[in-house]
Amino acid sequence: MLIESKKENSKYNPYKMLYINDEYIIQFKDIENKIHKVEVKEKIFEEFNKFKLKDKSQMNEFDRHIEHSNLSEHTLNRRMVKEKLNTEDEAIKNIQYKKLHKAILKLPIKQRKRIIMYFFKGLSQKQIAQKENCSIRAIQYSLRIGLKNLKKYLNETS
Repeated sequence: MLIESKKENSKYNPYKMLYINDEYIIQFKDIENKIHKVEVKEKIFEEFNKFKLKDKSQMNEFDRHIEHSNLSEHTLNRRMVKEKLNTEDEAIKNIQYKKLHKAILKLPIKQRKRIIMYFFKGLSQKQIAQKENCSIRAIQYSLRIGLKNLKKYLNETS
């Protein structure tokens, strides 16, 4: 009986996973396009399966979030050269960062910690909830109140 893995291979992982007569087999081609079959234990087969799923997930992430356009010399040069802020704009930007930093320091510890994890470290609400062993709702509430407090503190200093 032949059972082939349902998960598609990406072009970067050119191997097949087969289950034939109670044997777990990984099939692949070498550099000379010669097919090889290697019998593996069930645990290794399952690890390959997990890897395949993780790899597929990463490739989907790549496809969703990375720009896939033809880059010309013109677009590369345009990206390379960042417009510099003039001195006045740079000073205003630095003052705003200092105000924001001071306002964040005024927040209660939990709100401060959660706002930093969410906005500056890029963690999702679910990740923060798991890390702090609490509900996502608690994180959402804390972030909402923290943002209200930040707005209040920033309006006080303007």
